Amino acid sequence: LDDDIADNAAGWEETADDRLEQLDAFGVITIPEGFGAQLRANDSVTIQYKSSADLSAPTLAEQKIDAAVSRMGGTVAIANLTVDVAATHFAGLDDEDTREAAFDTALAEAEAAWQTQQPVTVNEGESDERGEAIGFNQSGPGTAVMFVLIFMLNASTVLVGEREEGTLQRLYTLPVRKWQIIAGMMVGQYAFGVLQFSILVGFGTIFGVEWGTNIPGLALLMLVYTLACAALGLALATVVRTSAQANSISLLLGLTLAPLGGAWWPLEIVPDFMKTVGHLSPVAWAMDAFNELMFYDGTVLDIAPMLSVLLVMAAVFFTFGSFNFRYE
Repeated sequence: LDDDIADNAAGWEETADDRLEQLDAFGVITIPEGFGAQLRANDSVTIQYKSSADLSAPTLAEQKIDAAVSRMGGTVAIANLTVDVAATHFAGLDDEDTREAAFDTALAEAEAAWQTQQPVTVNEGESDERGEAIGFNQSGPGTAVMFVLIFMLNASTVLVGEREEGTLQRLYTLPVRKWQIIAGMMVGQYAFGVLQFSILVGFGTIFGVEWGTNIPGLALLMLVYTLACAALGLALATVVRTSAQANSISLLLGLTLAPLGGAWWPLEIVPDFMKTVGHLSPVAWAMDAFNELMFYDGTVLDIAPMLSVLLVMAAVFFTFGSFNFRYE
């Protein structure tokens, strides 16, 4: 205690309140009379705490007080438990003086243990470099699959535009079947889609995207996903009548399926039913495969389920588009 409080013990409470009002103290702790005896008896003890008007000070003081109370309570509990166990298994602690001496010894040893040992040890470390570009590792593949999807959906605009301008009709005069002409045009669009995908992956690498160590798996994913998007573009060409419709719907569909499938944000943050809905989009299966390759060093076998779904989607869309495309 300060000298002015020690010399005027009767008015210490008033002095403490004055210091609180003048913000000379963070808080005042009032320890009741008989505090030590109550602790020894393992009784509940109430400590009064008054805080200053400073909003930040009470939190700091309370943290220190809580830590001290917890430490003191733990020390006393250990001492009492030690004496109780010793009294149960060993004779000679029936005498009150002996029991009190044993308590003092146990209490001193417990306090010494607090002083010499840290109750919690925190070991700090840094993760490897693969975790540094976590934002790019989501937005990189998300951006790539979105633009490839939009580009391949735009193939419907090319097909419908060729039909509107009569180019397809002139090509039909060639000694090849009609479906072969459409297939040739789709192969060209597919090749451009794969090229675009490769360019996006290359630029992503420059900006720090970690695509994983499984290059064959990455290449296979790019080929299969682009194929599914090409099939979807052919299917779209069967349900639109003009190139203007195809252009508008392809952009709208691309900007809908991309976020729905997790290209804009990870599907882990959406409700379960939205995850189910999102996997109606090929984007979701592609993003699942990218996550497996990039974050878990997945193999081709690990992404085989995603590739299988994308291949099934490609087969369904190609079948629908082939049987419903209007050649004239």
